[in-house]
Amino acid sequence: MPKVSVIVPLYNSERFLDVTLTSILRQTLKDFELILVDDCSTDKTLEVAKSFRDDRIKILQTEKNLGYPGATRNVGIDAATGEYIFFMDHDDIILPQAFESLVKVADTSHADAVTTTSWYICPDFVDISQASNTKLSKVQLKFPAPVSENVKVRLWNEMVLDGVHVAPWCYLYRRKFIVDNKIRFPAEVAEDVFFTVDVFYLTSNIVKVDFPFYIWRKFDSSASHDVSRAYKNIQSMLNLCDYLVKKLEPLNDPLFTSEFIFYQIDGAMDSCLAPFFKIDDDTAMWALNEITRAIEPRFGENTLFVRSILHGYFQGRNAINKLVSSE
Repeated sequence: MPKVSVIVPLYNSERFLDVTLTSILRQTLKDFELILVDDCSTDKTLEVAKSFRDDRIKILQTEKNLGYPGATRNVGIDAATGEYIFFMDHDDIILPQAFESLVKVADTSHADAVTTTSWYICPDFVDISQASNTKLSKVQLKFPAPVSENVKVRLWNEMVLDGVHVAPWCYLYRRKFIVDNKIRFPAEVAEDVFFTVDVFYLTSNIVKVDFPFYIWRKFDSSASHDVSRAYKNIQSMLNLCDYLVKKLEPLNDPLFTSEFIFYQIDGAMDSCLAPFFKIDDDTAMWALNEITRAIEPRFGENTLFVRSILHGYFQGRNAINKLVSSE
């Protein structure tokens, strides 16, 4: 059993993959397996992956394109054999001491998950040699707090007050916890919210540490901004609402449920609506109205608040687009 199973979903990743894999393979902790799951790439992704001669690398290929990184990560979870699981995106970088540091914390605390409250964001094509360059902007939350035993407090503090990020690359998970509880990603947008809510709902045995080891490289080519899947994103937003209503119903606190869902809607809105702005404002307004119309039966008297969130988002995006186009 390797100590860590590193799972990286791939799709048309040839532009980024060399740097990403190099950063993983230079970890100070050597006891890991690297599971690359290719989702029917049409470029040279597989050639790049196979060019790395390392026995720790396992390359898996889906029989048909699954379309979303969450579904591809599930394939990696099923193939993983490590004590812990760590997810990486195909275009990011991890610093050399990451696995060693996280595993040390996990082993000492016997936690189901270890999460970080700080990371780096890089808006350009930074190389590993530039990892300490001033182009990197460190994101560090000011008030990391212990994870509460109370599930409502835990969800609110960690997922609303920004104690942690919902991105799966912020966590080292104990594989037994993930497998025993059958936690999986849905095949749709905002898949990280579904997964992370499940984790925080099911356990308080989570340790937070404050050291940045992950470099998140943001590119316009992100899958969440792919216009071809924009219309599916409407249904994903509705599915997220339904999922959260069902998940939180046992807490028997309608006010908490409403406020938590409203926050998650607002947080996932960029993934859902941003592609429509790549078409035109009329299409974006159509998408906004479709979402609003569909959620009205779900929220009843609270619908006006939901509408204000949605329309506020639209107005903000519209103002930004006009500002950019005038420059």
